Amino acid sequence: MFAIVAIAGCYWCLTPWFITHSADTTQAKPVRFLSYNVLNINAHIDTESKWLLRNNSDVIFLTETSLAWGSALQPLAETTQHCAEYNDSPFGMALYSHLPLKSCEVRYTTDNDIYPYIRAQLQNGLVVYGIHPPPPITATLVEERNNQLQALATMIKQEKIMLSCWVI
Repeated sequence: MFAIVAIAGCYWCLTPWFITHSADTTQAKPVRFLSYNVLNINAHIDTESKWLLRNNSDVIFLTETSLAWGSALQPLAETTQHCAEYNDSPFGMALYSHLPLKSCEVRYTTDNDIYPYIRAQLQNGLVVYGIHPPPPITATLVEERNNQLQALATMIKQEKIMLSCWVI
């Protein structure tokens, strides 16, 4: 019994290693995501934008991107495919991809024109939703946040794409 458990334990522990270190190159390469709230009133835009430019993530999703952030991130925009809505509120957002994109759009749910979200599809079929819902600090904002999350959950459920990923 001990030998069976030991063999099963070794197999279980080594299986991920064999899968990730196999010679099969048809396996999908992992996508490195960075989701970061840059804070629209951030006083350290220069320092943090330089850090973002050096970051080696494949896809970078940023929330609270102000107009000043849009200017500071222009070098990143020049080297990536991207979509963004910069505004001086907590609800600006941007997605930058070093991987090829089929599409990237800033959208709004049908009953909302204040709180955007991003839907991007990578060339490999991966779909990314980037959201920054309103904070639940008042009853109205709780309702608006819940409505947006419910609408997005319905849309994601209806996706025909095999791979889906939330980025918040």
